[in-house]
Amino acid sequence: MDLLAKVESAQKEIEEITVKQLQLEKIKQSELKEMEMKLRAKDDSIVRVKELLEHYAAKQKLMETAKNVLAELESVIASLSSAYMRKLENTPVLDSALLKLGIMKTLDSPVSNYEILVQELMKELSTMRDVEITTYAGELLAARVRLEQMKIAEGKRVAALGRALEQLDESKLNLKKAIDAGVSLSSAINTYQVQISKRQAELEGAHETEQIACATLASLQDELCSIRAKVLSAQAGEVKAIESRRKLPADINKMALSADEAKATSKMARELASKARLEMEQAKAGLSTALSRIQAAEKEAEAARASEAMALAGLKALSGSEGEDGKVSISIPFEEYSALYDAGHEAVKVSDKKVGVTLIELKEAAANEAEGQDKLSIALKELEELQKALEAAQKKADDSQAAKLSIESELRKWRADHDHWRKTGSNPSSVNTSATQSPRFLNGKTSHTKAFSHSFQGKTVAGIDPSLAEFLTLKVPISEQVLPHSFHGKPATGLSPSLDLSAIKVPSLEKEAGPTSRLDVVKTSKPKKLSLFARVVSMMVRKKKKPVN
Repeated sequence: MDLLAKVESAQKEIEEITVKQLQLEKIKQSELKEMEMKLRAKDDSIVRVKELLEHYAAKQKLMETAKNVLAELESVIASLSSAYMRKLENTPVLDSALLKLGIMKTLDSPVSNYEILVQELMKELSTMRDVEITTYAGELLAARVRLEQMKIAEGKRVAALGRALEQLDESKLNLKKAIDAGVSLSSAINTYQVQISKRQAELEGAHETEQIACATLASLQDELCSIRAKVLSAQAGEVKAIESRRKLPADINKMALSADEAKATSKMARELASKARLEMEQAKAGLSTALSRIQAAEKEAEAARASEAMALAGLKALSGSEGEDGKVSISIPFEEYSALYDAGHEAVKVSDKKVGVTLIELKEAAANEAEGQDKLSIALKELEELQKALEAAQKKADDSQAAKLSIESELRKWRADHDHWRKTGSNPSSVNTSATQSPRFLNGKTSHTKAFSHSFQGKTVAGIDPSLAEFLTLKVPISEQVLPHSFHGKPATGLSPSLDLSAIKVPSLEKEAGPTSRLDVVKTSKPKKLSLFARVVSMMVRKKKKPVN
């Protein structure tokens, strides 16, 4: 489970690294786009600065031209003033004065005009210079500020580009690390998969061993239950034996009464059989006499019919001869004829009645014979059932006696082992545990009896009366007249003249002896140590509960 969790966490980390890598690539592309935009803006700002510098150079050229024009004007003014002074020097005083006055008069207006124009030009030039100077100074300051701002922005951009490059380098390193981690994770995943397959194989083997252990535990539990059931049945048998010992006189009386009843029933059956045989013989004799009577009656009827036919034939002959010859004929009166006719009919009726009576007697004899046969068959069936019940009771008594003796021997062996363990102080777990390794068979025999001594450690059985075995094997003689030797020539096999009381099974005691009746025989005490079977089961349960890494 921990390995699977680690693999899942590694897969999640790989997915997160891939997501981060995609995000870094997106950030890288966005930063590259921003840098391209900034470079483009920088190029635009450089072009703008160049344009401003060109404009400034053009303005400086204009200022130089204006300065040259002013210098030329000043030179013109100086030449004019020098020419005027020369003229004043060449003329005479009066003429000069006049000329000066005239010239002054003539030149006042142009000079004043020139002065005004010059002053105006100077003012305009000064104002233009001031304005241009202020404008150029403001533009220069603004350009310097812009240049500084652009330099700062460019430095920031360069720093951002450096950071972006550093981040790109870091992202490359992270990508390399992630790739290396992915390779290591893939190798780790492969190793983990190999380990998982190994662990799965180990878990399958452990599961198989656990199933085998569970199967062995279930078989041991089944054997323990069967042993407990056998012990309970043995205890119930002991309780039954004790109760049967208590009820021995009453049982003996009952058996004597039952023997007398069986003797009486056998005598009655024999008498009934003899009576049925006599009745059958009488019925056969009556049947033979009836048949002889029937034959005699039939013969008498035939003779009567023949005599009647002869009489009729004689009468016919007499009447015919009398009619033909007209001689003397013998005639019988009608009363005599009717008397003869009635006598013949009565003889026929009597013979028929005799035949019916004989048939009824035959039917009664057959019914009596069938009843006798039924009674004989019922008596034979009862005798066979009694014989089978006696044989089954004898077998059960032998089995219970053998189980009881084996349990007593096992209890004695367990007591001896327990006393030996208690005296020596050795651990019972050191004993050979072959019973737990092969719970089904031990030396070709089942391990019920050996597991019994281990499963009932810490329990003491009350002392058994030594006369109980003698009582169970007590034999009571029974008269041979109760059990007939033969019926219809068949000998009665499987029956002995003496009856074993250990074969007697009282069904009422089986119902009364429940799980609570064992308290009368077995007295439990607190065990000092766990039994070997309990130790083995606890070890198997601990191994089952122990988690597999």
